[in-house]
Amino acid sequence: MEIKAPDLGVEKAEVSEVLVAEGDMLAVDDNIVLLESDKASVEVPTTQAGKVTRIAVSVGDSVSEGSVLIEIEASESDNNEPDESETSDSNSLSVAEDKKEQSENSKQTDESNDQAKNEQATPSSKTESQTFALPDLGVDSAQVAEVMVAEGDSVDADDAILLIESDKASVEVPAPAPGKIEKLLIKAGDTVENGQEFIVILTNDVSENKYKLK
Repeated sequence: MEIKAPDLGVEKAEVSEVLVAEGDMLAVDDNIVLLESDKASVEVPTTQAGKVTRIAVSVGDSVSEGSVLIEIEASESDNNEPDESETSDSNSLSVAEDKKEQSENSKQTDESNDQAKNEQATPSSKTESQTFALPDLGVDSAQVAEVMVAEGDSVDADDAILLIESDKASVEVPAPAPGKIEKLLIKAGDTVENGQEFIVILTNDVSENKYKLK
């Protein structure tokens, strides 16, 4: 690397002293030559650290701005020093990656929390087939006038599923529990009695089932 004369404030100046020798190790701002003009004497420092490989001027030489004074082999540590822009880019990339990782971790945490909340909000339930018996019809026996549902239908609790007729009255029998009808144990025209099994429902509503057959 060439170390050149800076702006001397004059067109030319004379080298009055060379302050270094070939092989010297210099640090930044170490003085390398003393220049004299009719105006002043100026010590010129090096702008680069390293080993002096060549001295391009001698005492008595005239130099001007831009004249090569010495050549330096930059030290290994300086060569390996990362460029400031590269360091800045690397730091920016590192910060961006950290933010991305934090964002992903935060997203995963939020998803885990949402899943946990959903699990807490939705109580676990076990679906099972249950057989139900007819409620008290108010008479000893009655006839099934109409079956309002079919096997495979889904019903809600209290949906009307049977119409029962007796000599006293017509009575609609509601679904004893919500779920899917697996099997109908009676049909229109059958004569039924209180407490008789009449339907099998696939349901998970265990707590409030009415007419569940014990």
